[in-house]
Amino acid sequence: MDNSNRREFSRESIPVRVRVQLDSGDEILGRARDLSANGFFVETAGSADAGSEGEIEISFGDRGGAMQVHARGRVVRATADGLAVSMTEVDLDSYHHLRNLITYNAHDTDRVLGEFESHLGLKRVPVSPSESPPSGS
Repeated sequence: MDNSNRREFSRESIPVRVRVQLDSGDEILGRARDLSANGFFVETAGSADAGSEGEIEISFGDRGGAMQVHARGRVVRATADGLAVSMTEVDLDSYHHLRNLITYNAHDTDRVLGEFESHLGLKRVPVSPSESPPSGS
Protein backbone atom coordinates (compact mmCIF):
# COMPACT_ATOMS: atom_id res chain seq x y z
CA MET A 1 0.00 0.00 0.00
CA ASP A 2 1.37 3.44 -0.92
CA ASN A 3 1.24 5.68 2.16
CA SER A 4 2.83 8.70 0.46
CA ASN A 5 -0.56 10.10 -0.59
CA ARG A 6 -1.70 10.20 3.06
CA ARG A 7 1.18 12.41 4.17
CA GLU A 8 0.44 16.08 4.67
CA PHE A 9 4.08 17.08 4.15
CA SER A 10 6.79 15.80 1.83
CA ARG A 11 9.63 13.92 3.45
CA GLU A 12 13.18 14.92 2.56
CA SER A 13 16.38 13.00 3.18
CA ILE A 14 18.37 15.58 5.17
CA PRO A 15 21.12 14.31 7.50
CA VAL A 16 20.60 16.31 10.68
CA ARG A 17 21.47 15.53 14.29
CA VAL A 18 18.55 14.89 16.62
CA ARG A 19 18.25 14.82 20.38
CA VAL A 20 14.96 13.86 22.04
CA GLN A 21 14.78 14.41 25.81
CA LEU A 22 11.85 12.25 26.86
CA ASP A 23 9.63 13.29 29.75
CA SER A 24 10.66 10.00 31.41
CA GLY A 25 14.23 11.37 31.63
CA ASP A 26 15.63 9.12 28.88
CA GLU A 27 17.61 10.79 26.09
CA ILE A 28 17.55 9.64 22.47
CA LEU A 29 20.42 10.70 20.18
CA GLY A 30 20.72 9.98 16.48
CA ARG A 31 20.46 11.16 12.90
CA ALA A 32 17.16 12.02 11.28
CA ARG A 33 16.03 10.68 7.97
CA ASP A 34 12.81 11.46 6.15
CA LEU A 35 12.47 14.89 7.76
CA SER A 36 9.22 16.77 7.20
CA ALA A 37 7.51 19.80 8.70
CA ASN A 38 5.71 17.68 11.26
CA GLY A 39 7.98 14.73 11.94
CA PHE A 40 10.97 12.58 11.17
CA PHE A 41 12.50 9.16 11.64
CA VAL A 42 15.58 9.13 13.88
CA GLU A 43 18.10 6.36 13.36
CA THR A 44 19.23 5.45 16.86
CA ALA A 45 20.17 2.57 19.11
CA GLY A 46 18.02 4.22 21.79
CA SER A 47 14.50 3.02 22.42
CA ALA A 48 11.20 4.43 23.59
CA ASP A 49 7.61 3.29 23.67
CA ALA A 50 5.09 4.64 21.19
CA GLY A 51 3.25 7.50 22.88
CA SER A 52 6.33 8.71 24.79
CA GLU A 53 6.61 12.50 24.70
CA GLY A 54 9.45 14.93 25.10
CA GLU A 55 11.51 17.88 23.92
CA ILE A 56 13.18 17.73 20.50
CA GLU A 57 16.32 19.47 19.32
CA ILE A 58 17.29 19.22 15.64
CA SER A 59 20.76 20.59 14.81
CA PHE A 60 22.12 21.37 11.36
CA GLY A 61 24.97 23.35 9.88
CA ASP A 62 28.57 23.29 11.00
CA ARG A 63 29.28 22.97 14.69
CA GLY A 64 30.61 26.54 14.93
CA GLY A 65 27.43 28.04 13.49
CA ALA A 66 24.88 25.26 13.93
CA MET A 67 21.22 26.19 13.69
CA GLN A 68 18.67 24.47 15.90
CA VAL A 69 15.01 23.65 15.75
CA HIS A 70 13.30 23.23 19.12
CA ALA A 71 10.00 21.38 19.31
CA ARG A 72 7.84 19.15 21.41
CA GLY A 73 6.92 15.75 20.07
CA ARG A 74 5.64 12.22 20.50
CA VAL A 75 7.06 8.85 19.46
CA VAL A 76 4.55 7.31 17.05
CA ARG A 77 6.44 4.14 16.12
CA ALA A 78 9.49 2.23 17.33
CA THR A 79 11.47 -0.16 15.11
CA ALA A 80 14.80 -1.98 15.38
CA ASP A 81 16.38 0.89 13.36
CA GLY A 82 14.98 3.81 15.34
CA LEU A 83 11.92 5.90 16.13
CA ALA A 84 9.28 7.74 14.14
CA VAL A 85 8.57 11.03 15.91
CA SER A 86 5.73 13.47 15.33
CA MET A 87 6.35 17.12 16.20
CA THR A 88 3.35 18.47 18.06
CA GLU A 89 4.58 21.98 18.95
CA VAL A 90 7.23 24.15 17.26
CA ASP A 91 8.05 27.73 18.27
CA LEU A 92 7.89 30.38 15.54
CA ASP A 93 11.66 30.84 15.06
CA SER A 94 12.17 27.08 14.89
CA TYR A 95 9.29 26.74 12.43
CA HIS A 96 11.01 29.21 10.08
CA HIS A 97 14.37 27.41 10.43
CA LEU A 98 12.64 24.08 9.69
CA ARG A 99 10.78 25.50 6.71
CA ASN A 100 14.00 26.94 5.25
CA LEU A 101 15.94 23.72 5.87
CA ILE A 102 13.35 21.54 4.17
CA THR A 103 12.71 23.95 1.29
CA TYR A 104 16.42 24.42 0.56
CA ASN A 105 16.95 20.63 0.43
CA ALA A 106 13.70 19.70 -1.33
CA HIS A 107 13.62 17.76 -4.57
CA ASP A 108 10.45 19.65 -5.54
CA THR A 109 10.69 23.14 -4.02
CA ASP A 110 7.36 24.33 -5.45
CA ARG A 111 5.50 21.37 -3.93
CA VAL A 112 7.11 21.91 -0.51
CA LEU A 113 6.36 25.64 -0.55
CA GLY A 114 2.76 24.84 -1.49
CA GLU A 115 2.48 22.44 1.43
CA PHE A 116 3.73 25.05 3.87
CA GLU A 117 1.39 27.70 2.42
CA SER A 118 -1.65 25.41 2.75
CA HIS A 119 -0.98 24.86 6.44
CA LEU A 120 -1.25 27.13 9.43
CA GLY A 121 1.75 26.05 11.46
CA LEU A 122 1.57 22.27 11.55
CA LYS A 123 -2.19 22.14 10.96
CA ARG A 124 -3.83 22.14 7.54
CA VAL A 125 -5.82 25.26 6.72
CA PRO A 126 -9.43 24.43 5.70
CA VAL A 127 -10.06 25.28 2.06
CA SER A 128 -13.82 24.77 2.02
CA PRO A 129 -16.65 25.16 4.56
CA SER A 130 -16.96 21.36 4.81
CA GLU A 131 -13.37 21.21 6.08
CA SER A 132 -13.88 23.85 8.76
CA PRO A 133 -13.26 22.69 12.34
CA PRO A 134 -16.37 22.17 14.48
CA SER A 135 -17.53 25.28 16.31
CA GLY A 136 -16.37 25.61 19.88
CA SER A 137 -12.87 24.24 19.21
